[in-house]
Amino acid sequence: MPDASARFEPVRLTSRFNRVVAGLIWAVVVVFGAGIAATGRMDDYVNLAPLLAYAAAASYYLLWRPWLGVSDDGIDVGNVVTEVHIPWESLVDVDTKYALALRVPGTAYSVWCAPAPGAVGMIRATRAQRSQTRATTRESVVRPGDLPDTESGRAAAVVRERWFARRDAGLIEAGVADRTPVRVTRDVVAMTVLIGGAVAAIAGLAFL
Repeated sequence: MPDASARFEPVRLTSRFNRVVAGLIWAVVVVFGAGIAATGRMDDYVNLAPLLAYAAAASYYLLWRPWLGVSDDGIDVGNVVTEVHIPWESLVDVDTKYALALRVPGTAYSVWCAPAPGAVGMIRATRAQRSQTRATTRESVVRPGDLPDTESGRAAAVVRERWFARRDAGLIEAGVADRTPVRVTRDVVAMTVLIGGAVAAIAGLAFL
């Protein structure tokens, strides 16, 4: 009989680093915009306004908004212009080579809010940390992206913990990954803002 203790409260994760960067960009946009307005050169202000607006909007979609949700129903990934729902029955692997990637039959979905660490993070990947992480990953080789003090590692640990618990409790039907659909939804608003905003920003710069 399935173990009810394998059920968890939903979790929603975002990138703290990316959100800090987004906040800094917004602060620069505000200061730069205020500085141009203070000079009284309204022509420049009007021409640069699309670029400033685009920088603010792009920071939101690229850095602030991406998220990862984990619940009893499966995994939800909110990337820049797509939202993906992956049922537990579809999941076949969790990878952290370049970023957290959730593999299903035939493809893999990267999680924008959970990038793997760069060179500095790899240097910090000590043998003690790797040994500690093996208990969570159940793998003999642990990548720097699996380390618990990285964003990819934290997100991967949450996914793996719930995946393993539900699988061991008999809550995931085996052998149906190929027949369990993954739902992908395109965010038309995000695509319009990012593409249209880039065109408007370039047009504004052309008149400077």
